[in-house]
Amino acid sequence: PPKPFTGTDRSAWYKALYDMSPSGSTPVRQALHAVGKMYANRSPYNYAAGSEVVQFACQQNFTFVTTDGYWNGGAADGVVSNDQEESAARFCSRAKGCVDPSVQTANSLADVALYWYNGGSNDGVASLRNELEDWNAPDGLVAAAAGENTRLHMNTYALGLGVDGIMTYDDKYDTAPKPGSDFYKLITGVTTGCPWNNNGPYVWPNPYTDVSDGGAAYQSRVDDLWHAAINGHGKYFSASDPLQVIDGLRAALSNIEVKIGAAAAAATSTPNISQQDNDIFSATFTTVRWYGELSDKKIDTVTGIVGKDASWNSSETVGRKVGLDTDERRILMLDLEGVDTENADGLKDFRYGLMTAAEKAWFDGKCSVLAQCATLSSANRQVVDNGENIVNWLRGQQQHANDSVLRAYSQTPTIPAGLTAPLPIVLGDIASSKPAYLRDPRKGYTRDNYNQYKLDNASRQPTVFAAANDGMLHAFDASTGEEIWAYAPRITMKKLYKQASVTYGTAHQFTTDGSPEVADVMIGGQWRSVLVAGLNAGGRGYYALDVTDPDNPKALWELCADPAVCSGINYDADIGLSFGNPQFGTWKDAANAEHWVVFLTSGYNNIPGSDGVNGGNGRGYLYVVDIATGRVLSKTATPVTAADRNYVQTPSGFARITAISSNPNTDPLVTYVYGGDNDGSMWRFDFTTRGNPTVLRMGGSGAGQPITTRPDVTMCQVAAVAEDGSQSTRLERVVAFGTGRLLDQVDIGNIDVQSAYVLKDAGASIPPAEWRNALKMAQQTLRRISGTSTAYSISGTAIDFSSQHGWYVDFALNDGERVNLDPKIVAGGLNIVTNLPSSSSSCKVGGTSNVYQLNVCTGEPLGQTVKDSTGRTFTIAGQTLSNASAAVGFIIVRLPSGALKMITTTADGNTITSGVAPAESEGASRAGWRRVRE
Repeated sequence: PPKPFTGTDRSAWYKALYDMSPSGSTPVRQALHAVGKMYANRSPYNYAAGSEVVQFACQQNFTFVTTDGYWNGGAADGVVSNDQEESAARFCSRAKGCVDPSVQTANSLADVALYWYNGGSNDGVASLRNELEDWNAPDGLVAAAAGENTRLHMNTYALGLGVDGIMTYDDKYDTAPKPGSDFYKLITGVTTGCPWNNNGPYVWPNPYTDVSDGGAAYQSRVDDLWHAAINGHGKYFSASDPLQVIDGLRAALSNIEVKIGAAAAAATSTPNISQQDNDIFSATFTTVRWYGELSDKKIDTVTGIVGKDASWNSSETVGRKVGLDTDERRILMLDLEGVDTENADGLKDFRYGLMTAAEKAWFDGKCSVLAQCATLSSANRQVVDNGENIVNWLRGQQQHANDSVLRAYSQTPTIPAGLTAPLPIVLGDIASSKPAYLRDPRKGYTRDNYNQYKLDNASRQPTVFAAANDGMLHAFDASTGEEIWAYAPRITMKKLYKQASVTYGTAHQFTTDGSPEVADVMIGGQWRSVLVAGLNAGGRGYYALDVTDPDNPKALWELCADPAVCSGINYDADIGLSFGNPQFGTWKDAANAEHWVVFLTSGYNNIPGSDGVNGGNGRGYLYVVDIATGRVLSKTATPVTAADRNYVQTPSGFARITAISSNPNTDPLVTYVYGGDNDGSMWRFDFTTRGNPTVLRMGGSGAGQPITTRPDVTMCQVAAVAEDGSQSTRLERVVAFGTGRLLDQVDIGNIDVQSAYVLKDAGASIPPAEWRNALKMAQQTLRRISGTSTAYSISGTAIDFSSQHGWYVDFALNDGERVNLDPKIVAGGLNIVTNLPSSSSSCKVGGTSNVYQLNVCTGEPLGQTVKDSTGRTFTIAGQTLSNASAAVGFIIVRLPSGALKMITTTADGNTITSGVAPAESEGASRAGWRRVRE
């Protein structure tokens, strides 16, 4: 039976190989056919149940053929010449080189490859393991590009070692075939002049050609090896020296491992969708090649479903700006010394010649630490050691980007309109960053002549900002997708050279991975629009820009924990990996002076050694930062929860927050900030008095229930009885949050029961004895609705906020279910999306996800009414959102009809639209305030 290629089994395989005596034969057709049979579990490879090679309906299967000779030996049984006609149903097109109209006496290697790409069929699409497929579904589960086979099949890759065919090999045959080349003439259907076809139409050389010296027949079998890689939807490489062998193997393995995914929610042009305003901007990334794509699609104004066609894609709009040794991109960085006299806004072009000596050192002399340099010539090592070449490569220039000297950029899968070749994709992976949208100002401030600011910017160009792990924030024209500019923060700049490594596919790093936030603030007595973003796992710091004029950004500041990059007022050792979400507003100092500020957090791993920085004590901090200068005006720690608590060993992990004010439409003065930490505590920072806030631990279950998402806040009506016995109601502020963590690989296997909580903010901590106490906190209990495994009901005791602290529900029905996405309160309904990460199911991208909709003030379900298998009636509280992929984010929009829709982005890059039910109860109210954010 098949075994893992490790340990003693690997050693035994090599021993068997070295003990073999070559026979002089090269039966490649039979060998490729045998591998296909192994995948298909066909005789003689009838492996026992559980030992089959293919065990999952989504399993991708690859075969790599390498040979230094021309195939011979017997034919592949059961395979016929099957590529003589173009067939979209069989994934055989002339444009890609599959079709071969020549008549052959027996099957070729290309026929065998096409047979197994179609699952083991000569005339249709079958499956390697038919019993694993759901043939009632229109498509299979195998990840594939548009127009490719999604049923279980085998892809074939091939490498020819020091052998040449009749056709001249073109190493860019699959992306940009050279006009006039043999392959170009073949795929474009040139009808005359083919030297190996009696000057007739261009076809593949016939591997059974009978010529007197036999040479042409043998050479044509090298062409058949190339043809086989095309029919097998893999790639062919031709190598004449050891370095080309290394490059070919590296490129093939990278191609095999590529996956497309997403890791953040999309952004809309508005939360209130209309026929004229229904854009949704979503980001995806591709592993191994590590490039990103930002797309503009449309939301159907009747259904809320996201359309499949994109108005624009960043891969094309940015790719048009770069060339071999030049580019037209505007990339900016901080200009601390004022060396760029053309930019008077604290910025300079990201070009080697404008960098200081310290900045140049981040790119100079890096060859010794890049993987490719061990095999480079002296001249090419000098190319890599030249920092200007690295900077130009980061800008997207292609001169040395060949996967030998510097890492090659991927190319667009199709040739854009008006061009003759694909474009390079230079945008880095947009992994965890949610795009931000800037348009005309829309706040309701009545102070400081804000109405005039709105009038002055009423026709401002809509702009989308997206941070990518190429070390840059990118600004795009929302209408056309043109990259207006990019900004490279200095905080992460010293590690950008690593992206040029040819082994970056397996050594990916995060840089500018945080989500940007934009807001209207006042700077120097003038209204401005600013952008602030963290870095998530990319680094320990934040950066800020003035984007009032999207065409001409201005530098504000960078704040970080690295003294070699940030100094003076913009340095703080206790800033960790900045997973926090910036919140904007005003704050009054001890002297009652009002400042426009941004509220930031210390984030994760703010300890010595994290991200190469030697500072930080691990405590959780809330920073009040001057929006104009980046100066820390207030720094408040969450209190120590135990005398023996070692924060350096286990940091608190205080990251995501929500800031509120009494009425942000007229007054942005922040009154309270709420946030949780990895210790499971929910904290309240009280800013109702001047200066530093007072801190209160509202409650929490400890480290077994970490809080890694942003809480949401609303008001609930609470019954009150006066001394004279009269009854009335009052509004009480409640905080809703979920627990659970999905930040590291080790989190996947954690099955601690996680929960959702809604707590009343009564101004005092919940005593430990009353936490989850039946008398003091109402418990709601989820149950599966019988007859279905995808819907849940909820039951429990009624909540009385006048005497109880709040209510909670445990997600105990599914092992490992957790809340790792921000919950959202809309129209009195608490919307929660949970994930069940999976490390065992290969067909579920990241796991599965559920959605719950509950009345935030009562805990009652808001879903549809259904009957279970016994006829009892239930109201749905939650249901499966996706059983094939985890959710990575969701947004809620309102359609022109007034209907609310949730648009969820899944880890495989798709979107799911579902309904949102508002709470009918009058218990929830927005009276007087709402969350402070754009």
